[in-house]
Amino acid sequence: MEPVTLDCRIEINPAAVYQKVGEEIVFLHTEDGVYYGLNAVGSRAWELLLQHRKLQPVLEAMLKEFDVAPDALRADLLRIVGALRDKKIIRILPAPAG
Repeated sequence: MEPVTLDCRIEINPAAVYQKVGEEIVFLHTEDGVYYGLNAVGSRAWELLLQHRKLQPVLEAMLKEFDVAPDALRADLLRIVGALRDKKIIRILPAPAG
C-alpha cells in the first residue's frame, strides 16, 4: 500500500459518489453500499483535493484559511487522506519520479 505523504497525488475511486450537505461531504461507496461523512474541515480538505489532486498545495491553502499549527494540520490532513484511502474513496498514486 502506497504511504500517504505530502508528495502524493490522489485519484478518486469511480465507485465512490459524494454530495455536499450543508458544510459536510457525504460519500456513498457504491460497491459496498456504505456511507461515510466528513465534517466541515474535512470537507474543505476534500474540496481542495478535488482542485489540486496533490496534498502539498492542499496543506498550503488550508494553512492560509485556518488558524492552526502547521504540524497539527499536516498530521490531520495525512490522517484524513489515509482514512479516505482505507475506505476506498480515493487511491494514492506514487509521487512522480524526479
